[in-house]
Amino acid sequence: MPINQDSLPKSLLYVGSSTLEHQIICGKALVKKLKENGLMANDRVLDLGCGSGRVAAPLTDYLTGSYEGFDIHKEAIEWCSSSITKEYKNFKFIHSDVYNAVYNKKGVLSASTYVLPYKDNEFDYCFAFSLFTHLLPEDTRNYLCEIRRVIKVGGLCLASFFVSCKNEDFDKNCESKYHYSYDYLINLFTLSGFFVEKFIKGCWDQPSENKEYYQDCFVIRAR
Repeated sequence: MPINQDSLPKSLLYVGSSTLEHQIICGKALVKKLKENGLMANDRVLDLGCGSGRVAAPLTDYLTGSYEGFDIHKEAIEWCSSSITKEYKNFKFIHSDVYNAVYNKKGVLSASTYVLPYKDNEFDYCFAFSLFTHLLPEDTRNYLCEIRRVIKVGGLCLASFFVSCKNEDFDKNCESKYHYSYDYLINLFTLSGFFVEKFIKGCWDQPSENKEYYQDCFVIRAR
């Protein structure tokens, strides 16, 4: 059985979820996406921007390998460590005090130079839901390079973005959601040591057959 989230404070329902019921539904849907896109039960997994365990909680019902999650929200990490790690020792969480103009204004570390606290070639699978949608270009470049450093050759990464149809490489709208052009991201993946296996168009900006995907998703593989 997946971990019970009833003790999760309402103040931590901030990652795409307004209610606990919605968080649970979203979490199960995201785990389904991961499994559809190559996640194996015995993988060593990295969750970038894990929040309050939206994905980690339902993943406890599938993953027999090991999980590492990190986030800039200290209270969310404290809840995950006390509630999830307590029951599932193969799930571990780290607080990263990285500055973000919206989510962590008192952070002392820069996202553009941040070094992930993990060893080289450590992970089989990495994923980042609603992370790059809030990162500036120099931060995104650094995170992709760091993911490539910690993931094994041939490892997979599933990451969500807002891919713009505009000509600009990068666009910031008034909601602090950052949009990137498709060509810009393809070039960035290549420079970071990845190639694209799949692009899944979401429905955030237009009607789409993939109603389960709100944000656009890339599945990239480490070269």
